[in-house]
Parts: sequence; structure tokens; C-alpha cells
Amino acid sequence: MLHWLLRCREPIPLNGKHVARMFARGLSPLPAGYGRCVINPRSRKPPYQQVGEILKARIESGELPKEERIPSESELMKEFEIGRTTARRAVAWLRETGLVETLPGRGTYVL
Repeated sequence: MLHWLLRCREPIPLNGKHVARMFARGLSPLPAGYGRCVINPRSRKPPYQQVGEILKARIESGELPKEERIPSESELMKEFEIGRTTARRAVAWLRETGLVETLPGRGTYVL
């Protein structure tokens, strides 16, 4: 039996015996970084919109308060395992919705 564990970028095949051996040794069959991925590659929504909606939810919940700087493009790239273009488009999407404002050379802040 073949199990597929999906990460953002590549599927990893694991057979049942391999997983059983890992659990018997007290190890997790999931490599580091699995479970953090929140971008659904099978979604009809583009990745930039998924990231934008996550940030929007953080703003609306108060996790990112008003006048607070949102994570930089580099931080978004690391957190969501996305490319720079996707991070830029996510921030642009937030700007278009009127939730954030970008100040050149200073960062992007919640309105």
C-alpha cells in the first residue's frame, strides 16, 4: 500500500512498512516542515489570494493590530513557503481591499 504525503511542492511516497518502522522507533514519518503548509495546491483560489485571506483573518482577529507592520515579503516567503512574486501579489491584494498601506522604504502597515 502506498501512502502519499503532500507538501506544498512535492509528494513523498511512503509504504506502510516504512511508516510502521518509524512509529516503532518513536519517530514521526513526517519530515520537518510538514503540517506547517497552509497553502492548498488543489484550491481554485490562487496561492496569493490564500495568503492574503490568512493575513486578512489575522488583521480582523486583532493578531495584527492597527498601525502594526505586517510581515515583510521575505518573512512571508519563509512562513508560507512561497515565492517572492506570490508574496508581493498577496500584499497587493491586501492593499486593493483597503486593509493595508505600503510606505516606501518603511514597510506595509495595517490601516
